[in-house]
Amino acid sequence: MPCLVVQPRSGGFLPSGMTKASTQSITAAQSTSYQQVVGWTADTANYPGSTTSGDALVAQSAHPGAKVSASVRMSSGITSTTTLRLKQNGTIIATGTASASSASRVATLDATGVAVAQGDLITVEAVQSAFTSHTVEVADTWVRILAP
Repeated sequence: MPCLVVQPRSGGFLPSGMTKASTQSITAAQSTSYQQVVGWTADTANYPGSTTSGDALVAQSAHPGAKVSASVRMSSGITSTTTLRLKQNGTIIATGTASASSASRVATLDATGVAVAQGDLITVEAVQSAFTSHTVEVADTWVRILAP
């Protein structure tokens, strides 16, 4: 009986992910300048091999047109909006907002067609629209680098 052995493709793209490990307050003092969202952990359960460096997701491998996405859930509170931005090696690649008065309070940021190199660092920053404090929640808060 013939036997077929399939070897894994060498040089294939490896997706990466991280999830929020702890809540974080975005205070009224951050109403005029962006603050990095911190307290992440590598999502190795869903994206084996994923790592973080500081509070950045590290790209496991290169892709000429990756999809870099983030989801951030903010706590409820008085009506205000949190503006978020997704950065690759310090350069903004996507922005989005989460309103404290909306039902979901989740901002989703997507950047498509992103040229990602192995070792690139992906971070999230937030700024408040009013002098109020909100909390970045653990639930529904993640960052991913995926093949489109």
